[in-house]
Amino acid sequence: MRCLNCNLDGVPLSAEICPRCGVHLPSLMRDLLPIGSLLRGGTYRIDYALGRGGFGITYRATHQNLEQFVAIKEFYPQEHVVRNTITKGLSIPTTQQEAYHRGLQRFLREGRILAKLNHSNVVRVQDLFEEQGTAYLVMELVRGKTLKDELESQPERCLPIKRVEEVIEQLVAALEAIHQAGIYHLDLKPDNVLLNANGRVVLVDFGAARQGLSGRSTRAYTEAYAAPEVIAGGNIGPESDIFELGMMLHEMLTGKLPEPALRRLMKDTWEPADLGELWQCLVMAALQLRPEERPQTVREWWEGKSHSAAEDFTRTQEQATVEFDTEAKITISLREAFHGVQKNLNSGEERFEVWIPPGVKQDTRLRIKGKGRFDPKTKQRGNLYLQVEISPDSVFQLKGENLLCEVQITAAQAASRVKVKVPTIDGYVNVKVPAGISSGKLLRLRGKGWPTPEGGHGDQLVQILFESSTESSQEKDISERVTSRESASLPMQMFKFDVVTFELPWLRLFNKGSKFELRRHRHKAQYFYENLGNGVTLKMVAIPSGTFRMGSPKTEEGHFKREQPQHSVTIKPFLMGKYPITQAQWQAVAALPQVNQVLASNPSYFKGANLPVEQVTWHDAVEFCVRLSHHTKRDYRLPSEAEWEYACRAGTTTPFHFGETIIPDLANYNGNHVYGSGSKGKDRGKTTTVGSFQVANAFGLYDMHGNVWEWCADHWHDSYEGAPTDGSAWKNNNDNDNQDRLLRGGSWFTFPELCRSAYRNIYAPGGSCSNCFGFRVLCETAWTL
Repeated sequence: MRCLNCNLDGVPLSAEICPRCGVHLPSLMRDLLPIGSLLRGGTYRIDYALGRGGFGITYRATHQNLEQFVAIKEFYPQEHVVRNTITKGLSIPTTQQEAYHRGLQRFLREGRILAKLNHSNVVRVQDLFEEQGTAYLVMELVRGKTLKDELESQPERCLPIKRVEEVIEQLVAALEAIHQAGIYHLDLKPDNVLLNANGRVVLVDFGAARQGLSGRSTRAYTEAYAAPEVIAGGNIGPESDIFELGMMLHEMLTGKLPEPALRRLMKDTWEPADLGELWQCLVMAALQLRPEERPQTVREWWEGKSHSAAEDFTRTQEQATVEFDTEAKITISLREAFHGVQKNLNSGEERFEVWIPPGVKQDTRLRIKGKGRFDPKTKQRGNLYLQVEISPDSVFQLKGENLLCEVQITAAQAASRVKVKVPTIDGYVNVKVPAGISSGKLLRLRGKGWPTPEGGHGDQLVQILFESSTESSQEKDISERVTSRESASLPMQMFKFDVVTFELPWLRLFNKGSKFELRRHRHKAQYFYENLGNGVTLKMVAIPSGTFRMGSPKTEEGHFKREQPQHSVTIKPFLMGKYPITQAQWQAVAALPQVNQVLASNPSYFKGANLPVEQVTWHDAVEFCVRLSHHTKRDYRLPSEAEWEYACRAGTTTPFHFGETIIPDLANYNGNHVYGSGSKGKDRGKTTTVGSFQVANAFGLYDMHGNVWEWCADHWHDSYEGAPTDGSAWKNNNDNDNQDRLLRGGSWFTFPELCRSAYRNIYAPGGSCSNCFGFRVLCETAWTL
């Protein structure tokens, strides 16, 4: 069989661990059709899975009557369905049925259109049928290797010119045929191009394909190759496939992919490297960021190989004039100026993203090439000159190449040599203060200041000030808030963090009609950490008791009936994970002795020690908590739904703890979609490192909106009628442990309205594991804060 993680073929059916990548194979296979499954009344027998994507699973199968191998693609949108462990059919939660059936009809419609095509360079469709609540597309099984395999077999990952021309010519012919049928592939990449032994090139995997010039793209694309309009969810057409073909052409010629579209949007200029003039012009014509500036048919583009076409293109590129240049201003924070930041701008003719490089200073003037006004004669744009203004920071001041901040200590600390935590742009450092230092003295931290043009950094100046006695007593009062017997023994620490909220007035950067403004505040909270061994820790934040309104009003955008009726809930104090459980934390606890069930050591689809763990069931999360409790002698569990919403809101009553809206600069969700008066932005298409946005809610919790859905302890109920008001988990009085459970918070995949504090999601506790499902833990320790 094949490992779906690294695509290694020939893995023994009895193997549990892939010999190449080490992944736990049963975890990858638990939502697949079992080997030997029969379809179409026994006509087809499933041999093994060949690959999977966000919307489907492809299997190798055998046509039993003809004794021939075929490829079968099953419509399986993993965000919307779960595999029934008994019937192997698909179960669709009520809330997902509309989206599922809409996608199913599109799958069937496009399958019928592909079946009518009879082109040697397009994979042939042999059958299409519905069964077990879904649909199956039967195609020829092309024997051979992928274009990716051929590239990787070359010393420099590039092909001879003659071979490039052979492959591209056949791909152009394939795209001509499907474009004439009104279909656009939208996921062109070397993995989806098969090469057989006779030199035939076959285009496969139409999972992202769409019909019609006015059609909109889906998320089933590959970001490294995709055109900007595909990533942004905009209108698509032949030029969208031309962009991806241009990316492949560059890769075949040089062995390297060009800069992805999203990264190019942040740069002033980009040109392909290591190409001759003719090929360079061909690649540049395909990779124009604006669809209207690319050739409108794939044949027109390919015929640009001629010398005269190359000269015309080069001459046109040089004809933009200064009269179409424009001026604009933008305001960014000091921290954004330090690190560099991607911002959305509106030129009046279009909205686009711009990258502001690290180390800009007040009134820096940036030239953004090709973002000025459009010249209808040359079909080119002038340049945009962007003046950068930096807003004041509550912690730092910029003094030339140096940063200045203040740190307060007591007079008693000043008398002796003491270590103090000093804030830096990137966090905190411990600094030894010389004994006998006087108030107002400056200390210098080398290399912690402003980025310099040479690639270095200036210094950070730290001004030492003495606290007043009143301030000292307030700090002492904070440190003595923990009063319970159990919590007093915990090694509590104080930490500071940034809280971002939308306040009036707002976001002139994104939309001149906006009503809110982004504000950043400094907060502090207490936490302690569990040592899980091998340098892995689990940070638990103290959450105070309180009463809040659970659910959402009917007037809230995106409101669902399941969030009604709103009701008051009183919550006892507890400790909650600062972040969702990471893969490093999961692996540490999964290595502890088993209590009730086996845990896969690394179940996640997206790999990374500090990425949130995903592809875990509710039962997996419960087992994690039980093992952690046994190991630490403390009571860890999943939060109740009420505890989760209380912790997420952190005293707010708005749709998000940020306020009335959300933007992709603050959370990881599908940035192609907008909530309220927010804005579009980056759709990352995967999980992100926990805490990477560097903003928390007022309790000090990170990633409560987006990244991964988080399991709660409760059983699912269709509304809050009869719900507990004491914060406890709402469980039914029976022993059925397979009833639907709850998830909260949204994920990297979901629309922003599903990331609201009040939104409730339903899923089977032992269903197939989505790469959107994770969790965070709660510790039942009594607190008085």
